[in-house]
Amino acid sequence: MPATIEALSYASLDYLKSFNLAAVAVSPSGRVYVCRDPKGAVAAWWCKRDDADQIAHVAWTNADVPGAASRLGLSRRMTSCSDVSESERPRSTRQSARPSTPEC
Repeated sequence: MPATIEALSYASLDYLKSFNLAAVAVSPSGRVYVCRDPKGAVAAWWCKRDDADQIAHVAWTNADVPGAASRLGLSRRMTSCSDVSESERPRSTRQSARPSTPEC
């Protein structure tokens, strides 16, 4: 089973919500969905809620979220979940380099 995303803190979720951000997430079974907390997803990307709905609709058939965002011209508006979850770790446990893939 692939690794899944851990829960974000309430403070992080409130911060993301204050900017009307949502995650386009991919479940372990490959289902694409929009949510506020991508806990349990194998990959997720943050973007504006309206953009998230459009991206999820296009990515629904093949679970290619970055490809769907690119086809819609919205790829520059997305942030990988790893960028958010990495900032929550204590400094001493953060990875020294960002992963090269957008998956969490």
